[in-house]
Amino acid sequence: MIEPVLVLRSQINDTDWNTLIERSGYSIPYASTWYLDCVSPQWQALVWPSSSDYHIILPLPVRKKWGMQVIQQPLFCQFLGFFSISEITAYNVRDFLKVLNSHFGYISSYAFHPECFSLVHPLLSESTDLSFDIQATHYLGVKSNKNTIRSNYSKDRLLNLKRSFGWDWEIKDSVEIEPLLTLFQKNHEQSIHGGVNKDAHAQLHRLFLEGKKKGYLKLQYAVRQNTIHAGCLFFKYLDRTIYLFNAADLTGRKGNARTYLLDSYLQSMDLTGTFDFESPDIDSIASFYESFGAKRHEYITIKKNKLPFPFRQLQEWRKRWLTTT
Repeated sequence: MIEPVLVLRSQINDTDWNTLIERSGYSIPYASTWYLDCVSPQWQALVWPSSSDYHIILPLPVRKKWGMQVIQQPLFCQFLGFFSISEITAYNVRDFLKVLNSHFGYISSYAFHPECFSLVHPLLSESTDLSFDIQATHYLGVKSNKNTIRSNYSKDRLLNLKRSFGWDWEIKDSVEIEPLLTLFQKNHEQSIHGGVNKDAHAQLHRLFLEGKKKGYLKLQYAVRQNTIHAGCLFFKYLDRTIYLFNAADLTGRKGNARTYLLDSYLQSMDLTGTFDFESPDIDSIASFYESFGAKRHEYITIKKNKLPFPFRQLQEWRKRWLTTT
């Protein structure tokens, strides 16, 4: 049987690749060439059956670290995984995992989208090198009449939405992301365990500019007395909308500004398909998204550490330190 082939970014035909993503049963923007170029400029891929003929693809966010090539799930890219216009079998997945394992000694994290769960999960026990975690995101199905969306809200969410009406929020569309970044820096960064990657803001800014150019992004702010107190960034791609980024100050949180923005977006937009809240593994945030009627969808993240001495020991020590501080 023909094995998957590892290809560099420079070898990939953008048109063929993006056409496959769009026609696949699970098309997400994270896997598009332009999106990967923004969040992981050195990305590579495993393709099958050949480097010039894509039937199955596995995007790989590769970066240089310690003088070696490692895989690390990028910021603003919740998951990747397998994409194909035909059925993917367990044999295919086994071959891809085998080749992936043979090429990379260190996988900080690699997340497979939820549709890969039933294919990938049973095969991970065959590898002693790969470990895995089960994480979850939250989807809201919006194929039904948009006027019925509020019927899925919890009682608390409806109450907080009603309270938000009393704050006289004004929603403003914008093409300027700097106020959103400033809100995040001043009100959220200090509470993030392990800190914020120094490249995060530049990466989001780059992604915003490219997405805006392509017409995929919608940025909205909640304004009160001419002051911005909250903002939400939405990414609409084919039949999927992603709640990509948000922030709010104390006034915005007290006035339920993000609830107001989310409800307004869901009520006013011509939505089809799926609204993905892109949930982190934080119970309070997951509960907030579930209060809009969103359902939990699990996905698998794999890891591998076969670094040579002393890198392996240093990396394991670093992870232990981060989880205990």
